[in-house]
Amino acid sequence: MEFKDIASISGKPGLYKIIKPTRTGVVIESLDEKKKRGVAGMNNRVSVLQEVSIYSENEEGSTALREIYQTIFEKYGTSLPVEPKSQPEDLMAFLEEVLPNYEREKVYASDVKKMISWYLIICKFTPETLEKLNDPEEEEVEEKKEPKETEQKVSPKKTTAEKKAEKPVEVEQKTDVKNATAKKKVEEATEVEKEKKTTAKKTTSKKKEEATDTESTEAKPKRNTRKKKTEEETKS
Repeated sequence: MEFKDIASISGKPGLYKIIKPTRTGVVIESLDEKKKRGVAGMNNRVSVLQEVSIYSENEEGSTALREIYQTIFEKYGTSLPVEPKSQPEDLMAFLEEVLPNYEREKVYASDVKKMISWYLIICKFTPETLEKLNDPEEEEVEEKKEPKETEQKVSPKKTTAEKKAEKPVEVEQKTDVKNATAKKKVEEATEVEKEKKTTAKKTTSKKKEEATDTESTEAKPKRNTRKKKTEEETKS
């Protein structure tokens, strides 16, 4: 059993093993001879021992219960010099021995009594949990594995998202090329039309000039004919 699987339930004595979560709370099993199962509802406060700590004078402001139990187990094993019913001064002296920098104004004998009571329950019903506290490498390996699995799951999604993001860019580039081609064609067609109009204007002007020359040529013989008739009439 792992330290993170053990919890204290408000309003209930002793410790409990967390079995699984439910819609209305968590399924728990009493850590004693009976191993009675039940459900801790929303009204019950579940305190996992992994998250419990004691006020101390350090940078964090507290020391994890796990670290304190590790110190106790290394020094005393499963046989403690005190018990939950010991005198308050004996309990506080024991705490000062295993946690010298505890916060004097915030930690009380009742807190130490509860801490020792939990420790003895673990020693009796799941001593292997305390043994694992002295071998933190296993938990460190597990903690390191979890982020790697997460990264492996996330990275393909990022690649897919990047590929999807690249597609609109390609479409935009193709669209730009099409627009440029269409614009070029329009410009060429406009130039051709301009050339046609210019040519047509030149042709029309030339025809007008030719027609004017023709009219001038035809008008000259008529004048000469009139002049001859006038001369003949004068001679007569």
